[in-house]
Amino acid sequence: MKITVDEQLKKFYLAFINKSNPKDCHWVPAVGHEIQVGKYRFCAIPAFDHINVSEVTTGLQFLKVPMTPKIYQMTSNKEDTLKLFESVGEDLIRIINKHSTAVIDKSLIEQRKDIFNMLGEMPPIEVFDMEGDAE
Repeated sequence: MKITVDEQLKKFYLAFINKSNPKDCHWVPAVGHEIQVGKYRFCAIPAFDHINVSEVTTGLQFLKVPMTPKIYQMTSNKEDTLKLFESVGEDLIRIINKHSTAVIDKSLIEQRKDIFNMLGEMPPIEVFDMEGDAE
């Protein structure tokens, strides 16, 4: 499977599901990079103590990469960050290969349906302009 990391920052929307209060479920905007692994698309969103890797069409977390000192150092510049996300793509390939693509596809279809029923349609993914969006 081919791994492609988009160097352009984008605004994605993650599904926030509050199981204790279903009325408090919503799409949460987050900025990061897209990682495409074969036909699957993910977003890598740096957080305080981890990197959240979510599937793009559902906004559901697929992988959580702990923010170790080594990873923190690797994300100090764009070039190294993109290399890190490429290695995350390799981890995603291992996860995908562990399950069949038919199982993953079926699961994503079901999750999309459930998430959209709870939250409505996901807002569109947008290119993130750091200077323009910061104002």
